[in-house]
Amino acid sequence: MNPKVSKGRIVMMTALVMIASLLLAAPAFASEPVTGDDIVISEDMNDDLYVFGSTIVIDADIDGDVIGAGNTMTINGTVTGDVLFAGSGLIINGTVEDDVRAAGYVIRLGENASVGDDLNAGGYSVEMQPGSSVGGTLYYGAAQALIADVAEDISGGSETARLTGSVGGNADISVGSGESFDPNQFFQNPEMPEAGTIEPGFTFGPDASIAGDLNYTSPQEWSIPGGVVAGKTEFTLETADEDQAGAAEAESAGAKFARGLWRFANNTILGFLMMLLVGVGLQRFAPAFLNGSRDTLRAQPLPSLGYGLLGYLVFFGLVAVAVGLVVLVIILSIATSGGAGSVAGVLSLAGTAIFTVFTFVTRWVAPILMALLLGEWLYGLINKEKKAPFWSLVLGLIVVVLAQAIPVLGGFFLSLLFGVFGLGAVFLYLRPKAAGTPPAAMPDKPAEPALG
Repeated sequence: MNPKVSKGRIVMMTALVMIASLLLAAPAFASEPVTGDDIVISEDMNDDLYVFGSTIVIDADIDGDVIGAGNTMTINGTVTGDVLFAGSGLIINGTVEDDVRAAGYVIRLGENASVGDDLNAGGYSVEMQPGSSVGGTLYYGAAQALIADVAEDISGGSETARLTGSVGGNADISVGSGESFDPNQFFQNPEMPEAGTIEPGFTFGPDASIAGDLNYTSPQEWSIPGGVVAGKTEFTLETADEDQAGAAEAESAGAKFARGLWRFANNTILGFLMMLLVGVGLQRFAPAFLNGSRDTLRAQPLPSLGYGLLGYLVFFGLVAVAVGLVVLVIILSIATSGGAGSVAGVLSLAGTAIFTVFTFVTRWVAPILMALLLGEWLYGLINKEKKAPFWSLVLGLIVVVLAQAIPVLGGFFLSLLFGVFGLGAVFLYLRPKAAGTPPAAMPDKPAEPALG
């Protein structure tokens, strides 16, 4: 098994199942989502729970599914259905009676936590603490993996892996060289959950056992303690890059097409997830800005187009001027022995800020505005008597993301068009209104006929 393919496959499966579950749940509209900053669910629920926030704690029993997104979600109670999560960290200390599908920085099962069926996890660190268990199959793709008791098979790929419990079936995995890095040490985000430390390499605890076969791929052969594997152990040496390049040249046209299709689906689904998280964040923390910009785009499409085109021209003009000024200042700085260095720093900082704002509006806000307009219309076809901002966003993003995924037409033209309209609408909404401008005059009511 190619480890690079397997890791991508596991992460892709996580995202795919999450999106499929959202799409299947959307027509039912069972309940409105719970949103907020710090959310605590302390009362038992006899329904599905949709929850989106920064910190989510579920101390109650949920008789249904839980679909959540945020920084961290901690489950201390019992969930009778599935759990689907995307965010920084999912910590399960209680019981999930069905499947768990999660993508995040840390996916952790605490001591004595249990998942009744499959666990499908992708992220930096997938951790099963001692005493935790998975009643079905474990699928994972991570930089490091700590595996406890799994009733059926395990299938996945990681740079580092440690087995401390029993596996009731086969183990088909890939392991790297054992050298991995923690991305949190570069981002320095204090809100990120802390990942556990797992011993480098492919290691085993004293109670580790595999009832079936062990098939693993790695750049090196690791020592497997005697008696751990009841079946056969098969090791496949990871091929060198040049060997992989030669194999790629000999790959059939059908295999190349399948690989390209897989990559296309992967990018599209992950793009949807990211856009959904940004959209939910804007709905929660900046509703006035989001709704005002959307209403502006709906009411003034042509002015939005005009101002958006002007905004693009101004932006690229500023970029050209800024580059010229920075080069000039650098030359002056050299000539004056560093006297103009502070000016260059200020220009670079200002340019970075302008670029960041422009990119955020055109790359993220603009497609979300288009998605809201489309989604509200689509939702109105299903239910004209009720507004549902979250499901309107989901439905609209499906259309927008699929449209942007169309080669050439979507990836360039439609994305550019969305960006132009969105930038213009945001500008029109945020621009200062003229002081003392009277409100639009209301049409006069027709005179009532005289009586008598």
